Order: sequence, then structure tokens, then C-alpha cells
Amino acid sequence: MSVPLHEGKYESDPVLSAEREAAYTREQGHDVEDVPESMLVCFSGSLFEHLVENHPSRELRSSFYGGSIYRLTASDPGVGVVGGFGIGAPTTAMAVESLAHRGVEAFTLCGYAGVLDPAVDSTDVLVATEALRDEGTSYHYLPAARSVGPPGDLTDRLAEGLDDGDRTVRTGPTWTTDAPFRETRAEVERYAAEGVLTVEMEAAAAFAVAEDCGVEAAAAFVPSDYLGPDAWEPRFHEVEEHLLDLGDRVVRAFAPGR
Repeated sequence: MSVPLHEGKYESDPVLSAEREAAYTREQGHDVEDVPESMLVCFSGSLFEHLVENHPSRELRSSFYGGSIYRLTASDPGVGVVGGFGIGAPTTAMAVESLAHRGVEAFTLCGYAGVLDPAVDSTDVLVATEALRDEGTSYHYLPAARSVGPPGDLTDRLAEGLDDGDRTVRTGPTWTTDAPFRETRAEVERYAAEGVLTVEMEAAAAFAVAEDCGVEAAAAFVPSDYLGPDAWEPRFHEVEEHLLDLGDRVVRAFAPGR
């Protein structure tokens, strides 16, 4: 069985598109205006609140797929943040495609990720260089392949901008999956041996959508838990401050002087 199920999917136009969704929201009087060039995509409520409260911010829309969008910097091209819309590949794809249609040119995912390499320190910053496509959403944007890379040179610029000497920046592949409770021992062992650095739920979809839309995307994480073939070691409770710091660093990387 191939994915997607319909073989001619890519040659047929979508019934519901980002253009049609934007037209509808304009008709209802609550479309997103004045979008910045760069957008942080947040999956943590505490990170989203931290960025809005600790950087000059202006709300652009309060009902974006259940979440909100803020502009964090007043000057053009500006940096914004979107959050509160949920987690996982499908909602991330909707957010990225909708905002790309409205003019956002670069997206940086910022959040937690599981780690497959025990040498990674809890203070390290992890930047994805490609994403294994072990989810379903990306296959509706790009033909089937084992992985997808982040389009554009945003990843290189981000890694360089985050590498200020205070925290180690590690780069490597990530494994994107829809089913965190089905990350099996065999998979963990295999991907760790291949040098896959992290596991999360959104990067492959975001990279695929960005490539399809002709915009840039990158993903940066902090290590929230460690996965080995025989054990799971959660550290979410220890690394929130590192996530907040990462968000600040991403903003500064794209808005020098902040």
C-alpha cells in the first residue's frame, strides 16, 4: 500500500486550501494582518507566555486554530510567535501553511524533544538537519521518501546564531512520529545507531509544508527526555528554564539587538 492512498493526489487541486481559508476569515472580519517575516512556532504554553511577556509584543490574532499570534518586534521584517494551537504534525502543517500564505517567509519550531544519544547534556541546544518521515501529514505535501530536509538555509543561520559559547549546539537528524506511545525498543536502537539525535512530533510535517509553500523552516529543541532500548528517563521538570532561554535566543538570532 502506498501513501497517500490516492495515486494521483499531487495532480489534483485541494477543495479546502489556505487561500480559501484566508478568504473566509477575511469575510468574517478576523484575518491576520501585518505578519512578520519570521515566526516561532511554539508547542509549550509556558514558552509562548514567556515570549509574549518578556518581549515587546502586539497581538495579531487571538483565535488562530485555538491559539494566538503575536508580533514580538515592532520593526520590519520582525519576528512573531504562534502558539496554543495544539501539538502534532496536522495542526503544525495547518499553522505553517496558513501563515506562509499570509506572508511569513521563515518558520522556526521551538520546543521539547526526546533524545536518543545519552551523550547529550540537558543544557544542549539541538538543531534538526533532517527529519525521518514516520508520520502521515508530510506525505500529503511531498512524494514518499524516508526523510525530508529543512528547506532554505535557515537551519545553518539558526545554528550559527545560537552558538554563542554559552550552550553547546548539536546538529543532527530527528525522528518525527505521530505515536509517542509506540516508539519501540527496536526503533530506538536502530535510529540511535544511525546517528539520529532526537524524536518529536512535528518537524517532518513542517519541513514538507515549508518546501511545498516555497518558504524556509528550521527546528530547535531542548532535551526533555532520554530514550534507550531498555529505559525512558523523563526530565521535563528539569529543563523548562532551558526551553525559555532557547526561545529568547531564537528571537535574538533573528532580531539582533533585542
